[in-house]
Amino acid sequence: MNKAKGFHLDRVNSDIMRCVSNTILYKLQNPDVYGVSVVGAETHEGFAFTEIFVSVLDKENQNKILNALRNCATFIRREVANNVALKRTPEIRFSIDKGQNNYSRVDELLNQIKKSSAGE
Repeated sequence: MNKAKGFHLDRVNSDIMRCVSNTILYKLQNPDVYGVSVVGAETHEGFAFTEIFVSVLDKENQNKILNALRNCATFIRREVANNVALKRTPEIRFSIDKGQNNYSRVDELLNQIKKSSAGE
């Protein structure tokens, strides 16, 4: 992939991420979608689909919230089509961002190491 294409996809990802985030925050009228932060977007070449990575505060109801988001994907895609200048609007897919879980686990392990080092 050349630099121009990469830059274009980065801009598209940023625009889609901003639109999806605003749609979830201000336009979505689904009570099952709460405590959601959009943390990333990855549009695949050809604009077939965009993977939206979300972080959910309520870990116990994470799957329920993710399913509710998936049920709202058509509405969210329509909002992207109306607000982001693209020739073809990609299908919207939602996934839980694993990076946040990994960050929390690494932080927990570092704290354990720090405590065990202080105890010696």
